[in-house]
This record gives sequence, C-alpha cells and structure tokens, in this order.
Amino acid sequence: MAILLESVKLLKTVKSKRQSSVENRKDHLGYLRSFKDSSRLMTNNKSIIKELEMRVLE
Repeated sequence: MAILLESVKLLKTVKSKRQSSVENRKDHLGYLRSFKDSSRLMTNNKSIIKELEMRVLE
C-alpha cells in the first residue's frame, strides 16, 4: 500500500512538472510574439519618421 501511495505521488509531481514546462513554453511563445510585434511597430515608426522628414524637407 505504501508503495502504491509513493508511485501516485511521483506521478503527480511528474504531471505538475510537465504542466509547468508547457506553461513556460507558452509564456516564451507569448514573449516572442510580443517581441515580433514590437519590432514591427519600430519598423512602422521608422518609416513614418522618414516620411515626415521628407515632407519637412520639401
């Protein structure tokens, strides 16, 4: 009976560790996605600034 309880405890810890690694992966993907969005915003800002500079120079 004690062996059965220990194996159930081990299975629960393995499951929780696996769950947390999946959540960490999701967080990392979210971070990458937000980084990609922010770099896209930076590119858009640079093109807007260039266009404004061209208009000022005209």
